[in-house]
Amino acid sequence: SAPPLPPDYLLALALRNLSPVPGAQVPLEKIWTFLKMNFPYFDSMSAFPWDIPQLVSGANFHGANRFQFGQNGNDIVMHVPVRQAEDLYEEMVAYINQHENEVIESLKEPNSIWNLVNGLFMPGSL
Repeated sequence: SAPPLPPDYLLALALRNLSPVPGAQVPLEKIWTFLKMNFPYFDSMSAFPWDIPQLVSGANFHGANRFQFGQNGNDIVMHVPVRQAEDLYEEMVAYINQHENEVIESLKEPNSIWNLVNGLFMPGSL
């Protein structure tokens, strides 16, 4: 089943784990790989599940859209400005706390939930 997280919190979770420093740009391809590695729901999908215009407009987001998009060579990249990242991460953590059991059930490795929430995923495997 689909992760019980809205797209903005799934993206925030990926950025928290993949950004080498707060506010750094991360290619959507790496975010997509992160989601597939951690949520079996995405395994059967052949492409990134959201259209870029939907992401830019914040469609289906739980909160305000704080993501910024750009291009680096052929890669579409995204980031959250440092000044907004901590608020977004706090909202994401609160949401996950409220839906903890459902989030755990949606993960490939249920015991990894708090490592992921705290940004402790090992991105070297991407």
